[in-house]
This record gives sequence, C-alpha cells and structure tokens, in this order.
Amino acid sequence: LFPLKAMMTKIPDASMQGEGEGENKWVSLEEGRIAEFVESFLKRAGERLEDAKRELKSYRPSYPKIISDCQECIELSVKAIFLMLVGGYPQE
Repeated sequence: LFPLKAMMTKIPDASMQGEGEGENKWVSLEEGRIAEFVESFLKRAGERLEDAKRELKSYRPSYPKIISDCQECIELSVKAIFLMLVGGYPQE
C-alpha cells in the first residue's frame, strides 16, 4: 500500500483533469457505476490470472502469453483500486 499512498498525493481531482495536449487525462465515472466497473475489472483480472496459470501448467507453455496475461491482470487490478479510492484512473 505504500506506493499507492505515495501516488495518491499526485492524484488529480475532477477539476484538475488534463485538457491540453501532453497533460494527464483521467477517466472518471459517476458514483453509481463505480461498483459495477470495479467488479467487472476484478472479474476480468481473475480470468487473466487463471489463463496464465492454465498456460503455465500446459505441456509447452507460451511464456510471452503468460507474461501478457499477468500484465493485463495487474493493469485491471490497479484500475479497480483507483476506481475504489478516487473514482477514476489515468487514461494512459
């Protein structure tokens, strides 16, 4: 949680969202839909993790696919965390 706490000091609120070129853009959701998106992201993250485990146990595992599945799992999990904590996540 420490890195997340450190990042939260740099998290913009809705009034600070980047509008110009080169500025950070954030995806924000209305409060009622956040739980729906968090659940969806976590479900998809779990599916990617299971895909990676299944591939790892296969006869000839594809390590690039395993790495890709794990990266997607992490990305979806981090997006879910941002949604739960601040109601949005960085677009890039």
